[in-house]
Amino acid sequence: FAIDTGAFAPCIRESLAKDLLLRRGGSIRTASLKGDEADYIYAAENVVIGGGLPFPKMSFIGFEKFPSSDMDGVLPASFLTSLPSQLDYEKREIRYYLNGADMDLDGFVRADAFFQAQKDNYAEKVFLTFQLDGRRLVCIVDTGAMAAIAVSGAYVGAHHLWDKYKVLRESDSVGANGQSVHTRIVVAPDLTLGSLHLNAAPVTLIDPHAWDSLGEEDVDGLVGTPLLRKFTLAFTGHKELYLKPNAGFAQISGRMPDQAVPDDAPAGAIPILYGEQ
Repeated sequence: FAIDTGAFAPCIRESLAKDLLLRRGGSIRTASLKGDEADYIYAAENVVIGGGLPFPKMSFIGFEKFPSSDMDGVLPASFLTSLPSQLDYEKREIRYYLNGADMDLDGFVRADAFFQAQKDNYAEKVFLTFQLDGRRLVCIVDTGAMAAIAVSGAYVGAHHLWDKYKVLRESDSVGANGQSVHTRIVVAPDLTLGSLHLNAAPVTLIDPHAWDSLGEEDVDGLVGTPLLRKFTLAFTGHKELYLKPNAGFAQISGRMPDQAVPDDAPAGAIPILYGEQ
């Protein structure tokens, strides 16, 4: 199962639910690429997450397909936000602080974030506020997204951002619904996350004249794994999100760690930091 903070509910592969003989209950109407459809709800008992987090009962929505054949389901943001926890990309750990255990927040900065469900009976989502050219940019925290930051076409059009920045790459893609999405990856020099400056973060702009794949009301964009993994995320269990930059953050903040040139390096050599582009 993937923890996908952009998901609206716990979901399971339909075939797995049947193999496990999970009890099928009612149904829920969901919007899909084929239009509205009814998906069955499955009830499970004695679910243990990650080998140590037990749930006596849990409900899942059954789906036929997921983006990856290796994925059997998704867990929404509530599996991080409802308990004191830390999502540590650098150590590849999720840590839960149970039974009153203290969480060490040394080096963390409280983020301008809020938590809410976008519809009744939907899982809670996390929203993070950036400043882009001095304007407020509200993004869904989406651990399932492959863009560092994606900005909706509506926001791009309203603030005339399409031709404002240096363009790194343009691309067109066609979704499973047949709609074409045109995007630009740009460098936005004036992008901040509270007191943290993101001087070299790639920002994906969705063409304001194309179909807007973000299409969410009251949401300006999303922040995905390529940026989130530069931090450790700490959820206190009290509707608070704290961030701590890790070693990868230097690559997007304009700061480079001190690194000595080896004594045997040839003349003119420079040290190279290996990491993500």
